[in-house]
Amino acid sequence: MLTGARISGELDLGCGKLVAFLFTACRFDNMINLSDASSAFVGLNGCYFPGIIGARLKCNGPVWLNGCQSDGLINLEDSIIKGEIGLSKAKLQGDKSAHRVRLSGATINGDLSMIDALISGSIELRGTTVNGSIFLKGTEIISERNSIDARLLKVSGDVSAVDSFKSTGNFNMAGAQIGGQLTLRDAHLSNKGKTALNLDHARIDLGLYGHGLVTEGEVLIHHANLGCQLSFAGARLSNPQGTALRADHLIVDGSLFFNEDAHVDGVVNLHGAKIGCALNLSNGQLSASISPSVKADEISIGGDILGQRCGITGGFQLRDSKIGGSVFFEHALLSDSTCALNADRTQVAGSVIMTHDFTAKGTVSFVDAQIGTSLQFQDSKLSGTDRPCMVASGARIQSDVIGIARRSRPSRSDSYRCARRCSYR
Repeated sequence: MLTGARISGELDLGCGKLVAFLFTACRFDNMINLSDASSAFVGLNGCYFPGIIGARLKCNGPVWLNGCQSDGLINLEDSIIKGEIGLSKAKLQGDKSAHRVRLSGATINGDLSMIDALISGSIELRGTTVNGSIFLKGTEIISERNSIDARLLKVSGDVSAVDSFKSTGNFNMAGAQIGGQLTLRDAHLSNKGKTALNLDHARIDLGLYGHGLVTEGEVLIHHANLGCQLSFAGARLSNPQGTALRADHLIVDGSLFFNEDAHVDGVVNLHGAKIGCALNLSNGQLSASISPSVKADEISIGGDILGQRCGITGGFQLRDSKIGGSVFFEHALLSDSTCALNADRTQVAGSVIMTHDFTAKGTVSFVDAQIGTSLQFQDSKLSGTDRPCMVASGARIQSDVIGIARRSRPSRSDSYRCARRCSYR
């Protein structure tokens, strides 16, 4: 154990068999070489060093780098660490386009903790195995490319990037396998005009929780498989000139949430997704400059679509889909210059309820749709401008059509002409 020392020469421990050592608040003028070394414990808490060369390090205990400062690369790729790795409160500065921590191919039997750290550059976790959890609470990573490159990462526990965690660059976890939860509560992920979060083909056994998440750039969850639920409750997803969320062919065992005043500025692509329970849009606001703003064609939902008091600007495309429950749009506003809601050829096991001041600015279309019980639109406002406000030709409705919509234009007879082509049972 050594405290407050300055080491001006080289500390070359490469290939050595080391006893446990702990340096505290020491300064190293040269890089530390731990490559191919073995030790029971490595401790460099509160130290400054220009970098660590530590590829293939074998450590039978933890590696503590808490509170360290460095402007070079900490390289522990292909290492085997039988304890935890601690980088909490570390300050790793330097070129924002360079790697700052490299753990690719490493196996960590404990946790990887980077709490309240400040990092300029990227963290590389490609193919890393973490048998514990990853903690990124309060950390800020600023990178000109991937803030975290965790492609093909395997984590037995949780990944928690919460409480003002900030990522500038691509938070890339494509193909990752997470045995617990991915929690992004109140995180801020920014990569404007590019990819802010990449979870393509990832598997997350206990779901993704993004309550209060803010993203600037595209979020990719293409072909991902999530247990439990995917929640963007109260989140802000922004990519105004393109797709804010690309989640086509996503599989979620539970529900997908855009509720609690969630705001999305950009296209939401759910084409071909499979949602085991509900799609909850209640009190959410979704808009895009590209139509449709919500692309949910060929989607499969085991439960309900809950759209109470939601606002969708740019149209909701729901055609060729299967809904195991009912569709609720009370007090909602759907608008588009052509089609506000396109549910052509969609099968709804329950009812479609668009009531209590539901407003559609643009056509509502149920061509060849199948509705298991009733279609209700009493006390709604339908406005198709120069197009029909509702089209339901060839639709099959097992029970009743209830209510007459209030319309600003065109005439009431146009509404009936659309409805008479339906088949009621």
